[in-house]
Amino acid sequence: MTHCSKASVELVNDEDNVEGTQYVSHFSFPLDFQLLAQTDKMSDRPYLLLQVNSIDGWGRHRVEGYGFVRFPAEPGYHKLEVETWRPRGSLQSEIHSFFLGGSIRIHKLEELIRTKFIDEQGKSDVVNRFGLETENSGKVRVNLNMCLQDGVSRKLNRKRVEMNKEALLLETKKQVMQYKLKIKDQLEQINRDQLLNRRAERKA
Repeated sequence: MTHCSKASVELVNDEDNVEGTQYVSHFSFPLDFQLLAQTDKMSDRPYLLLQVNSIDGWGRHRVEGYGFVRFPAEPGYHKLEVETWRPRGSLQSEIHSFFLGGSIRIHKLEELIRTKFIDEQGKSDVVNRFGLETENSGKVRVNLNMCLQDGVSRKLNRKRVEMNKEALLLETKKQVMQYKLKIKDQLEQINRDQLLNRRAERKA
């Protein structure tokens, strides 16, 4: 998916930023993903790959950075910050990119998350810059709302909802019957009172 946003200069509170300003783009269009898994254990959670491009007033295109973020294991609201980077080319390619546009591109983005290593605790992590000379190129903030649901829980919830609907229907029928019986008793009482009044009038 491609989103476009115009960059604007904003003030920032960052000690490393001497100028106190930076270019910021807001990508506010929401994305909705529904992912299905065949197992309850989500040890290999999916990744969100990001590629940030730019185009200036002269129509020059550049790749500003790549990055990725792994979906959290816990459901709920998450505010994530993705560090992006871009491959650094030779002096000639950097001069070409500055004056004429264009930049070094990664053709297969999925390869960024396939280079992994095993740490001291035996857990695997991604080395997305292995074998590349890169430089940092900014950050992307991602607001993420997650909801997890497995097949067993979905079936139980669906059954529970159906049972609640049946119980509500039975309760409604019960209330209707009680109301009808109450109306019937009131009508019979009115008829008895009218009959007693007629008899009393005749005797009088």
